[in-house]
Amino acid sequence: MYNITYCTVKVKKKMLEYKKDYFGYVYLWYDHKRKMYYLGGHYGSVDDSYICSSVHMLRAYKKRPQDFKMRILKYVEDDKSLLLEQEQRYLDMMDNTKLSTPKNRRTNTVRYYNVKKSATGGKESRLKYRKFNCAYCGCLSTTKEEDRKYCQAECYYKDKKGWPAQNKGSTHTQKTKDIISQKNKGKRPWNKGLPNPQAAENGRKGAKKQSEVVTGRKRQYRDDGTWFWVYPDRKKD
Repeated sequence: MYNITYCTVKVKKKMLEYKKDYFGYVYLWYDHKRKMYYLGGHYGSVDDSYICSSVHMLRAYKKRPQDFKMRILKYVEDDKSLLLEQEQRYLDMMDNTKLSTPKNRRTNTVRYYNVKKSATGGKESRLKYRKFNCAYCGCLSTTKEEDRKYCQAECYYKDKKGWPAQNKGSTHTQKTKDIISQKNKGKRPWNKGLPNPQAAENGRKGAKKQSEVVTGRKRQYRDDGTWFWVYPDRKKD
């Protein structure tokens, strides 16, 4: 972890003038509530309202900006390659086990909002949005993606005739089953002892379904005298 004293940008920006003393900088955000960091680079001024490029950190920052403080680690001159080089130098100091990856989240070792150690250098002007009409509902939307056709996932799946089954064909591993079983031991079911208002209706539905299945079945005997049921093929009907 970086051994630094945190200060706000307001103190630093009085010392240097944008486009005269610097053209970009490497910064480090600190989240006091979650004790997490975010490191990045920005090719622009400290006063251009740029926060960061992390979606997760931006979401947290919008909810509680008072918990965040930023430190400028390095100012760079008018050279984008130098900015990337300095940003990468600091990123290489990070511990891989503390990045915000699924594996690290499972082991509860995350200390950074950064997902990977790759320098990108935030641009002064962000990617431009383009307008498009949704291929399903026709509404006017904006996006940064070049080939996007739908305004949201719901329109996409409605146009494709139904939502996909997210867990179709998947099963829990034995380890996951044991974990779920262990967590549920001793817990009282939420509906234990409560009357089911749908019980009568469910019973009628079940009886009707059972009647449709068994109607037309015939008993067939084997050579040894035992027998079994033969059900009619409903698919042909």
